[in-house]
Amino acid sequence: MKKKIFIFFFLLLTFLFANFTQLNAGGIKLGYVNLKKVVVKSLPGIKAKEEITREMNKINKKLEEMRKEIDQLQNLIDKQRNVLSPEALREKEKLYQLKAKNYKRFYQDSQDELHSKELDKISEIQKDALKVIREIAKREGYTFIFEVKDFIYGIKALDITDQAIKELNKYYKKKQAGKK
Repeated sequence: MKKKIFIFFFLLLTFLFANFTQLNAGGIKLGYVNLKKVVVKSLPGIKAKEEITREMNKINKKLEEMRKEIDQLQNLIDKQRNVLSPEALREKEKLYQLKAKNYKRFYQDSQDELHSKELDKISEIQKDALKVIREIAKREGYTFIFEVKDFIYGIKALDITDQAIKELNKYYKKKQAGKK
């Protein structure tokens, strides 16, 4: 699939640059944008990262508390192993296993939830970014705007990434003001 996409873009660029003078006469305007950079460096991207980090810190704090509780129980079991009746020892070990199982479950559930939230936020930001990029394209008369991920070289004049970030920030501020 990647090979087909590469071939398509190679042929397209070959065609475009081979006929560059004809294209300029025909009014073709090209641009490219690094959507990942727009998402990460824009205000909504920064806010989303901060929010996810805060939630992750809360989860880590809860996990640390759970871990301490499990460790304390293990230490208690080790200290009292010789003095507890077999039944009491089984009960303490059962409790230990239950706490360890709950720890693992909480860890996995929180990781899944955080990942899901992160994907939702990225998706929402991308949707807004694409809306802004389309507005730029219409307003400035672009014929094509390509999304690039790993770009080795490009003419800086065709790069609208910084412009997209600025306009997404404005859009985000207006959106936030509308919510208040």
